[in-house]
Amino acid sequence: MTECPNFFRGKKNMFKTDMKVFVIDQNGYDLRKGVIKCFGNNAWTIFYPDTKEVEDIIDSNRVIPYNKDNKAIFKEQKIKRKEISEMKDSILSNPSIQDTKTQDISRNTDLPPKKPYDISDLLNLTHPPVNLNKKPIENTTHKSDYVKEPEVVDVKHEIDKSPPKYSTEASSPNESDVEVQKLSRKDVITVNINSLQPTSIEFNTNLSKTTTTWTFKITF
Repeated sequence: MTECPNFFRGKKNMFKTDMKVFVIDQNGYDLRKGVIKCFGNNAWTIFYPDTKEVEDIIDSNRVIPYNKDNKAIFKEQKIKRKEISEMKDSILSNPSIQDTKTQDISRNTDLPPKKPYDISDLLNLTHPPVNLNKKPIENTTHKSDYVKEPEVVDVKHEIDKSPPKYSTEASSPNESDVEVQKLSRKDVITVNINSLQPTSIEFNTNLSKTTTTWTFKITF
C-alpha cells in the first residue's frame, strides 16, 4: 500500500496529556491507538495500550487526533490486517495450499520420458524401416557423374541405307536448319576384329534436306 490515506491532522494546540490519539507508523500508512503521556518541543511520549509499549516520538506530525475520520481509516485498516492474518494462518496450517500449482505442473511432468530412437532397433526389424522424416528419398546418382560407355559395333551388321523420310508439309527456314543440324553427325567408333586387326572404323553421315551421304572408312 503505497498511497497515504487522507488523515485528519488537526492543530498542535489541541493535544494534551492523557488524551487518546492515533500514531502514524513510520511507513506513513498504518495507524496505532495511543495515549499521550507527555509532550514537549522536542519529543512526545506515547503509550500503546494494546502492546503496553512506550515510544518517544520526535516527529510530532505522526500524532493525529482520535476523531471520526481517523477512526474510519483505522477500522478499514484493521479489517484488512485481519484478512491478511487469517490468510497467513490458513497457509501455515495447510502447507499443501502453497504447492497446489506446483502439484498441477508436476502431475504433467511425472510421465516417463520418451525412449530415444536407436538405430540398432532398425537393424533388427524384419521389414525395411519407415522414413521417419517423411521426406522423399532422393537418388544419390547425379546426372553429371553418369558416363555412357562407348558402344562396340560389329562391321558384319548391315547398315540401314534407306534414306530418311521427310514430311511433305512446308516448314519454316528456322525449323529446317535446326532439323538438318540435328541429323548431321560424325561418329568415330573403335572396334576389334581378330582377323583384320583394324585400328579404327569411321562412319560419316551428312544429311541435308534433299540428299543423304554416307562415308565408311576403316583404318588398319
